[in-house]
Amino acid sequence: MKKPYVNPQNKVLTKWFEGSFLGMLGCIVLYTLFGLFLVRMHAETISSEMHLFIANNMLPVIMPEDTYLKGFFHQLGSALFFGLTLGPLAAILASAASISLWVRGCFSKMDIFLFVILICIYLFLTFSKEMPVISVICSILTPAFFFIPWIYIMKYRTSKKRHYPLRQVSPRRKRYTQWIIFTIILLLPLCTFKGTSFLEIRDTIIDMPVLNKLSDFYYNHTLLAAHVIKPIIHQTQKVIAITKDIENIGYFPHGSLWIRAKDPCSIKGGIMVVSKKELACPGIIISRKGPVNLGNNLIKEASKRFDNNRSIRKGVGLFLQGPIVLILIFAILWFALYLASLFEHHKFFAILLIAAYFITFVPHIHYICLAQTFNKNKNKVHEFASSDSVRKRYIALKYYPRAFNRDQLLAFATDPSPKIRLNALIIIGNRRDARFVDILEKALRDPQQNVRTKACWALGRIRNMKALELLERVVREDPSWYVRNYAYRAIARIRPAFKLVDE
Repeated sequence: MKKPYVNPQNKVLTKWFEGSFLGMLGCIVLYTLFGLFLVRMHAETISSEMHLFIANNMLPVIMPEDTYLKGFFHQLGSALFFGLTLGPLAAILASAASISLWVRGCFSKMDIFLFVILICIYLFLTFSKEMPVISVICSILTPAFFFIPWIYIMKYRTSKKRHYPLRQVSPRRKRYTQWIIFTIILLLPLCTFKGTSFLEIRDTIIDMPVLNKLSDFYYNHTLLAAHVIKPIIHQTQKVIAITKDIENIGYFPHGSLWIRAKDPCSIKGGIMVVSKKELACPGIIISRKGPVNLGNNLIKEASKRFDNNRSIRKGVGLFLQGPIVLILIFAILWFALYLASLFEHHKFFAILLIAAYFITFVPHIHYICLAQTFNKNKNKVHEFASSDSVRKRYIALKYYPRAFNRDQLLAFATDPSPKIRLNALIIIGNRRDARFVDILEKALRDPQQNVRTKACWALGRIRNMKALELLERVVREDPSWYVRNYAYRAIARIRPAFKLVDE
């Protein structure tokens, strides 16, 4: 006789949601640990690269011992990037697999094949050539990290049957009421946020103090995590070790340090090795004559050949393209089911929660109404622009940027709202007017780092020597690695930085 792992009293949909949620937390913990191994390795690589940049009198984007690079808790924060992307992705797959188990209420021999299939999928989406053994172990452990908490909820967290001194409600009416509440809770965010762009969400986040802190946390830790999955061609700074017999390089990418050495394999911090003959370490063997990096083909080839974490990048990309929305829907479904159930027994508290839920959408609904009003009557642009309402000023600037002259843009660039300052700087950058350099210099001291990054971007598009001087100062002095990285990339538009040295 098969021993059931689902308590019959727990065989309700809300318990499945609760078990899946706890299983997701388990997957997040596992993939955060997995990411920690990767970011610590890459932190050492970046540190070695920066030592070489400093030794050869080149400007480093981050110092070798910077706390955002070498500090354990900062590394853990970067590892959360993988925990909060690969973890939920793994949990979604396991949740889908758990439905049949939940319906049956017990294990069968076929479940072994189900777990094997899950492990193979996890390995396909999270395999790292840098850490193959740890990747395999992590894939094998993933079903356990999901299903052990899931089974605990199903078997031991018994739903207590309560008796309420209320009149009995017919099952048909109960289902009818639940579906009405469920539909309203689910459709409200889907309708109100339909058509909302990522940039509008970003602007809303940076204008809210609490969410702004989370945004800063993300940007302060994203570069170390990004280094794990970026191909060589997209890395901001890179050290290429080449043999002595290679003379003609050809194209020098911005942020590249080329070191000629008798033994290029001994260069600690080099991310790729180039030679005309076989070496003791993995590298690219050049047989053709002429420039080795003609048209940047060498870097492109290296990006494909040494893309060790391509599977992880695809897994993260897959999550961001769709499953991230499923997580939000998952949470809303759970909340809707809970409210529908609560409404049957505690109408007052349920109505309070539903009202609070509706209130959270009021600012966005107001924004949508204002935007529609503006789009129907754009001659109100200056009325909106001079309004005391942040939403109206933002809509005017966002939807009709051509309507404003230089003086008006200067006023917007010093607006109390960071999202208005940010979008004003984007417009200034698109106009490429050198007369805006002074206001951009002031924006480089803005307390909001997203505003400073757009100031760097705008300076890169103006492309004069004053802009170059300001950007180089940002790379040396700005406290944010993310802003410094933006400034360094902007420098490439004015005067690309590269060097060829002999060991």
